[in-house]
Amino acid sequence: MIRYLAASVGTALAGYSVFIERTALALTRLDLAFTRLPRSFDGFTILQIADLHIAHWSGVEKRMEEIVRGLDFDLLALTGDNAVSSKGARLLRAFLERANPNRETYAVYGNTEHKGRAGRRRREDLDWPGLRVLVNEHVLIERDGDRIVLAGVDDPFTRHDDLAGALAGAPLGAFKVLLAHAPSTAGDALQAGVDLVLSGHTHGGQIRFPIVGALYSHLRKHKRLVQGLFEGPQLARILGEDPGGMRVFVSRGVGISNLPARFLCPPEIALLTLRCPD
Repeated sequence: MIRYLAASVGTALAGYSVFIERTALALTRLDLAFTRLPRSFDGFTILQIADLHIAHWSGVEKRMEEIVRGLDFDLLALTGDNAVSSKGARLLRAFLERANPNRETYAVYGNTEHKGRAGRRRREDLDWPGLRVLVNEHVLIERDGDRIVLAGVDDPFTRHDDLAGALAGAPLGAFKVLLAHAPSTAGDALQAGVDLVLSGHTHGGQIRFPIVGALYSHLRKHKRLVQGLFEGPQLARILGEDPGGMRVFVSRGVGISNLPARFLCPPEIALLTLRCPD
């Protein structure tokens, strides 16, 4: 009897993970105050979409578009593992043309864009007007005469990142936002004076358990940067030094890899609002 009950519970949980939670996309809203943020950027919003892994357009992708179309944001950032096929890239382009018309979207590559011959094709698939892929480089975002730096590194997990190159020539003392697919670059970002790191890659662990948390982070460095916002003492313990005012946000992402399931780790997109202290 107990064996049958356990089997039934296991089947129910598996079904929930595959068919319900995997598509239960949520919007995470964060207000982040920074002392170095120029006053004119108070209220500036960044919509981060991580780990889309788009191959087709179905439940979770349709839900994402519903959410995004109801939002007002200043900048849209894709933080890697954007599409897993040429068809997926075409679907992504069509989505961005609908959801972010007449504005540039910024992106970085993830490890999916560096998987052998297919990785090269994935990078080529992301070459179109309106999508600016930051490959170890930065741009300046201007607002009312003030500027902030938006930098992007190539994928840290596959060791294609060059943070020094990404920030070369950036205005000294400028507020800096870094797009990095994997959060393992956080320690280097702190040394480089970055204020906010936006990452993904981990999928939040994808499968999590109470108390234990994620069983696998898919990180080589700073393995506790699995999901959510990290700052202050918590971030100091992970990096081994005082992070000052730097924050790291690691998105659970939209898509999946390896296992077609999520458990206690629903997909998310994030709307981050930058604030000046009161």
